[in-house]
Amino acid sequence: MCKNVSILSLEDISSAEANSTDTPTEMVDALNDAGLKVDLMNTFLILKLNDAGKEMFSEITSQNIGKRMVIFIDGDLVLAADINEPIVGGEISFHYSSLDKAKSIAERINQAKQLHERNP
Repeated sequence: MCKNVSILSLEDISSAEANSTDTPTEMVDALNDAGLKVDLMNTFLILKLNDAGKEMFSEITSQNIGKRMVIFIDGDLVLAADINEPIVGGEISFHYSSLDKAKSIAERINQAKQLHERNP
């Protein structure tokens, strides 16, 4: 069962791996849920943010344009994306070439959210 979801905005992913448990529930607290959007040629992992998440991602991404954002689930690196612009809305989307991979990550994030809600 997935317990921790961490997000870090760092240029050096190996440094992030060493510190992946610094904020284990910060991202879980920022999310409403994770889901998928699939069209004819594309699969997207969609993270839906709550009000605290909107504020957190706006601040993090505004201060880290041109850097990498990494997301860990239970210490496993599951996403590394460049921050091209501030994220100020209520959703974040990540393109995946594999529906199965995107679905697996969404399920793990939602499991962490549910577990955290039962055991804050």
